[in-house]
Amino acid sequence: MTPSPTAPGTIFGFPVQTVTTFDNAYWASQPLPVQALQNMTAAQRATASQQLAAQGYFIDVPIMVWGWDPYLTMYARQADGITSYPDALGQQTRPVDLNPADYIPVTPPPVPPAGSELVGAQIGNTNMYFMTQAAIALNLPSGDTTVQNGHSYILVYTSVQNPIGGGVQQIGRWLQIS
Repeated sequence: MTPSPTAPGTIFGFPVQTVTTFDNAYWASQPLPVQALQNMTAAQRATASQQLAAQGYFIDVPIMVWGWDPYLTMYARQADGITSYPDALGQQTRPVDLNPADYIPVTPPPVPPAGSELVGAQIGNTNMYFMTQAAIALNLPSGDTTVQNGHSYILVYTSVQNPIGGGVQQIGRWLQIS
């Protein structure tokens, strides 16, 4: 007999502890800008996930865009014999995995030394600014924010074709948001 979805201590027949442990590990293993999707409305997730996918982030559509539960989604994939699944753009794949230990938590970005400037010179007549050497050295993730001289900035990366030797490189720029 299969337990009912409302059986005490279960979520659709799975122990609450199993589901929540996996769900927490799954989300903690995502880059910080991707983690932010879990606290957005459906409309916000749809827009933000498209932007993140365009920046090269792996977006698991059923979980990160549609808001499905990570454990139940992975379990269904595994039960259907699926061994890997694509990102939103179909450019990357990841293995189907239900072991929470395989989802390594993301380390938060380092805190810049007090007084260090992360935002460099303005690029033309735009609201974009170069990254300083201090910002580059910190290897900050896309979506990182900073306040400098009373203005707020968000870090965005653009994929650019490298004209020398081919390949694609990520160029970081600060976008002034206030």
